[in-house]
Amino acid sequence: MGAPETAAWVVDETLCSAAVERARSAVGDPCAADHLVRYYDPARGYAGSTFTDLAPNDPMSIGPADLLAVTTLSVRVLPLAIRRFLDDNHAQRASELLERLPASARLEDDSAPKLAHQMAEFHNFAKATLGANPWVTASKLCARKRPNLFPVRDRVVLEFLGLTPGYSTDWPAFAAIMRDDVVRERLDRVVSEAISRGADLGDGTLTLRHLDVVLWMAGMKGHPIRGKPSPE
Repeated sequence: MGAPETAAWVVDETLCSAAVERARSAVGDPCAADHLVRYYDPARGYAGSTFTDLAPNDPMSIGPADLLAVTTLSVRVLPLAIRRFLDDNHAQRASELLERLPASARLEDDSAPKLAHQMAEFHNFAKATLGANPWVTASKLCARKRPNLFPVRDRVVLEFLGLTPGYSTDWPAFAAIMRDDVVRERLDRVVSEAISRGADLGDGTLTLRHLDVVLWMAGMKGHPIRGKPSPE
């Protein structure tokens, strides 16, 4: 599974700058709105808004609906992991860790680096509880519980952005993307266009989630990737 990282927030300016430029290209693509419309079309096979909207979604606990929602993003949650998450000890620990992560926190806020240690604790707890599952499943579970704070980091998106699996450098890069005025302006325009074309994007405040969809669709369009995620 790989050892937990010792530093939770490491800003690599070169990585951040390159990631911002690639994100600008994705949200500036004339097909970006088409990507959102396709992804959120309930008649298609994508997760759409089910990942974030599947109820119940108690912000202070992990329940069966959360584990099912994670599987909509093409990962498995093994039976042993399900039993672990739902036993009393793990459930209590999950609640304790989630209480340390304000539901209102956003990755682009100045306060995000101050929450990096708590973010790492929750990610590492999720990963350890999942057991044999790769780091990407833990990342998706974190994003389900705090969608404005944790990006969905899968291999397609990371390769598209020029990043490698490692939350300590990935989180600052996504934060830089979310703070970039060009990205935000283009993304807002793309989201508005998709909604005007009838796309039901669910919660309109989940900007980080909408960004992930655009990046993932861009990555799949340009160079579909096969194989297993590398360990984190």
